[in-house]
Amino acid sequence: SRGNVIRPMELIDGVSSLPDGTAQTGTSAHLPAPTDDNGRSKHKQPKTKAKGGKAKGGAMASPPVYGADVLRLWVAMSDWRGDVAVGPTILSKTAEVHRKLRNSCRFMLGNLYDYDSVRHAPAASALRAIDRQMLHTLATFSDRAHYLYERLDTPRLVSEALQLASVELSSSYFDSVRDRLYCAPADSPSRRAAQHVLDRALDTLTTAIAPVLPFLAEEVHAHLPAGSSRRISPSPFELLWSAPPAAWSDDRLAHDWKLVCAARDEAAKLAHEAVLSKRLGSMSEARIELRSAAGGPLHSALLATGYELNDVLLCCASRVDDLPTSNATAPGGAADGDTTLLVDA
Repeated sequence: SRGNVIRPMELIDGVSSLPDGTAQTGTSAHLPAPTDDNGRSKHKQPKTKAKGGKAKGGAMASPPVYGADVLRLWVAMSDWRGDVAVGPTILSKTAEVHRKLRNSCRFMLGNLYDYDSVRHAPAASALRAIDRQMLHTLATFSDRAHYLYERLDTPRLVSEALQLASVELSSSYFDSVRDRLYCAPADSPSRRAAQHVLDRALDTLTTAIAPVLPFLAEEVHAHLPAGSSRRISPSPFELLWSAPPAAWSDDRLAHDWKLVCAARDEAAKLAHEAVLSKRLGSMSEARIELRSAAGGPLHSALLATGYELNDVLLCCASRVDDLPTSNATAPGGAADGDTTLLVDA
């Protein structure tokens, strides 16, 4: 969603690229450019070269065009307590942040096309550990976002929203539930549980970024499935920001999940080395054996994860064993066979 289209150099130089100096809405958007005694603009027009020099036909490539949401996002990301910088590079990076947030919303919308938040809401027992962990993360983020808005700390808010969208969701949860979303039967409890979490994640993320990115929030709201509970309102700005349910918070699970993720990161390093050495085609081909001290917190957390460990590790098979007292493998793990990775955590 672009909203009113503004070229970045117009913001920097105060010059409008349109003949009448107006934005696309027809209202005056910029101050008139300073001129000399002969009526010529004092600002030199920026020269932007296309990659590799001139574009086809000898014409220079035009500068990128960003929407009002990107400019609002730049303002929100700027720390007003110091000098505020702006330029083509900064606006380009801001647009990339906007793209990541929008793509996360697109993925969730695309997998909620047949989900009804009332008819398909799963029972608590149908939620897997990774689903409950994601709900805990959403509850923490929602409370944190509300606190940051009260303190007018929008730079940190945007940073934490990006962390949720690109790391907690895109790089972790989305990858772990793809098989359930794409391969499980449409009405299976596991698929509906994953859709329930995506529905709650989309609601939480959109609500948090709506004051900063109103056009994106309106676009997401317009594409919600017919069964969404938020469709009762024509606009997301007519809905109240409700506190997350208390049942979402699970500090014990969050503590155990950090240990599991640490083991996952160690396994990912070994898998990456195996892929580089051509012993593995991809992480999904690996069989991973995790070995840790029996009775320790990590060992208990791994055992509690159960069959979900394959989804967390993104591998085809996994096993949890006791760490031998006299261990011949190198610290951090070693490879055993063609596709089995031994990870000593």
